[in-house]
Amino acid sequence: MTAVASSSTTAASAAAPSSSASRLEPLLLVARSTKPRGAAAAKLIHQAISTPGAYFFSELFDIPGVAELITSATESDGQLRAASYLLQLFAYGTYDDYLQLLRAEAIEAVSAEEVQKLRQLTLLSLARNSKSLAYGDMHAALGIAHTRELEDLIIESVYAGLITGRLDQVQSRFEVHHVQGRHVAPPTHTVLPSLSGNEASLQHIFSALQTWQATTASVLSSLQSRMDAVRSTAAQAETARTEHHQALLQNLTNAQHQLEAQQKKSKPNAMDLDEDSRTDARKKSTSSAARGNKRSRA
Repeated sequence: MTAVASSSTTAASAAAPSSSASRLEPLLLVARSTKPRGAAAAKLIHQAISTPGAYFFSELFDIPGVAELITSATESDGQLRAASYLLQLFAYGTYDDYLQLLRAEAIEAVSAEEVQKLRQLTLLSLARNSKSLAYGDMHAALGIAHTRELEDLIIESVYAGLITGRLDQVQSRFEVHHVQGRHVAPPTHTVLPSLSGNEASLQHIFSALQTWQATTASVLSSLQSRMDAVRSTAAQAETARTEHHQALLQNLTNAQHQLEAQQKKSKPNAMDLDEDSRTDARKKSTSSAARGNKRSRA
């Protein structure tokens, strides 16, 4: 079993859409300023698809001339119609769609680099529907006969940041961990054969989003309950600490008062001390005088 996902490739996978957009940004800036239409819009599509490292083309649909080309594809001449089909193929189509469009002579053959890119995008579509891809299924869907070539394409896709997972060469499977999403085709799309049941696919996405929303709401509610419980516990602890502190201060004050009272009881009166001292002095004086008289008589 060979791992083809790491922390670095996982980070690259997270950054893949933005990296793809940055590759297309120069073309998009020119298109927004020049507003290409007709043949110019078709040329823009070909340039975008052939751009190395560009895998996601949803922003092209926002260019007015390109959007017009897509909506009027059936009324356009052959080259313009082929360009619109090509964009839709790379936006949400598969390698099998490419072969069928070729057989129908709806488009011309693309370069080897673009075929490889379309196979990588097809791999994303496969991984979106299943987290465990058998080599046999990928061989058929990607039009690749040799296992080594298939594994090279998967590894290349991982390092391009499109997908992460693990190659299980013993079981001849690719276990998917994370996959980048592709552009969602409109429900009325009829050009690509693989999207003939697109409404069911959109319903599946909608159901998945509803499930995600419900799960998220449940998690948020649980977190809020825990936060409220933590705040309540903290408030109770603070109240108990304050009461304990006040009780301790009161006990110290009471002890100090008791100590002062005891000291007052045990301390002699200053006037009594003075009186006792004077009495002792008189006694001593009287005793001394008596001894003096006795000596005189003698």
